[in-house]
Amino acid sequence: MLRMEIGQPNKMSVKALIVTSFFYGMFYILGIALIDWLIHDEVQSLKVYLFSGLFFGIFMGIGMPYVTKWITKRKIDGNKRSIAHPQLLPEEKIEMEGPANLFRGIEAVGGKLFFTNQRLIFNSHKINIQKGQTSILYSDISKVEKRSTLNIIPNRIKVVTRDQKSYHFVVNNREEWLFEFDKRVENSKINLV
Repeated sequence: MLRMEIGQPNKMSVKALIVTSFFYGMFYILGIALIDWLIHDEVQSLKVYLFSGLFFGIFMGIGMPYVTKWITKRKIDGNKRSIAHPQLLPEEKIEMEGPANLFRGIEAVGGKLFFTNQRLIFNSHKINIQKGQTSILYSDISKVEKRSTLNIIPNRIKVVTRDQKSYHFVVNNREEWLFEFDKRVENSKINLV
């Protein structure tokens, strides 16, 4: 099986960048004009607002996503180096991996989630208070449920084991992770019979 990595940020299309720039510029113009009118009781010329709106829109709509992407890439690359390779069992191979958080008490421990051919592994990165590896055999999982952060953001997965322990993961691309969970948990049930 191919090793797969999911949970990476999506790219914006050129059209989306232009539309975003336009709206940033328009909101900036309206905001600055309103502030000028309310505080100074006067407004600037239309040319001043259009020029500043154009500059702000281009910077925020086009420049900022690239700056954010560059910073995020550096952060992700740094985190990849700070996450130790999981301790694998004999004959165990990593089949899928991606960034995730695991709630341990009130701390959302950052790290990486791995699916191997035998179990689920979460490995924290070194900048957490609670560090270490958490692993769950697929055959020990009784159910996997969708959860949402603040009952709004669909990015959480709850894993319940047969001994009633609960593990709450926050992931990107939750549906891909759930599909892979279902596949592996079902295969473990078939192998037990």
